[in-house]
Amino acid sequence: MIVMGIGGKPQKLLNIKNVINDKILVVKRFSGGGTVVMDENAIWTTIIAGRRRKPKLKHDHHDDNDDNDDNDEVFCKPYPRSIMEWTANAVYEITTLPKFSLREDDYVLNGTKKMGGNAQAITGRQGWLHHTSFLWDYKDVNMERYLKLPEKRPEYRSNRTHQDFLVKLKDYYGKDHDYRIFIDSMKEACEKGGLIETDWSTVYREVFCNDNTDETDSKDGMESWWLENRTRILHEL
Repeated sequence: MIVMGIGGKPQKLLNIKNVINDKILVVKRFSGGGTVVMDENAIWTTIIAGRRRKPKLKHDHHDDNDDNDDNDEVFCKPYPRSIMEWTANAVYEITTLPKFSLREDDYVLNGTKKMGGNAQAITGRQGWLHHTSFLWDYKDVNMERYLKLPEKRPEYRSNRTHQDFLVKLKDYYGKDHDYRIFIDSMKEACEKGGLIETDWSTVYREVFCNDNTDETDSKDGMESWWLENRTRILHEL
């Protein structure tokens, strides 16, 4: 399927005739970012952060009750660039992903080729999340067949085609084409970067529920994105 950012315009981003002829499903996610062709070879990740309880790293000794904005410096501020730089510099780049870096809005290898695209959804002080689609493998023909060269593109990309611009992670991290090696590297990176593992019920309570109750507040928090139909299938192109 093809996944578009919430503000994406099919006429500008897709080769619509090919998409319709091949009966490719097109969906819009509730976060921003660009357009990607996804199949069983993609690796999707999401980092979710609640804002009522200060995200606490292993080396952070601040008092949980301290609501000073300086605590945000330990984690990161709720802005797209800050989130991307934190995930790149504090997690992935410092550990087990060689040749990895953040360039403009992309995760790249060797400074020139895109290995993963990023998008964020930020709900003020309630919380934020950071999507990444890592390109473990893909069919070259699909990228050229379904995606146009976007009008708005990173400066470092210039006019390169999808084939010249993207890179398959399996060619760098794969052994016998086993994506689990890359997943294990990411887990190690997160642990060394100070992320604390938690359970889904805690994440749900901190991100989706309001400050005064364990019940979901449909007027606040990320769940409103779904309730307002911000994630939707494009039935007509």
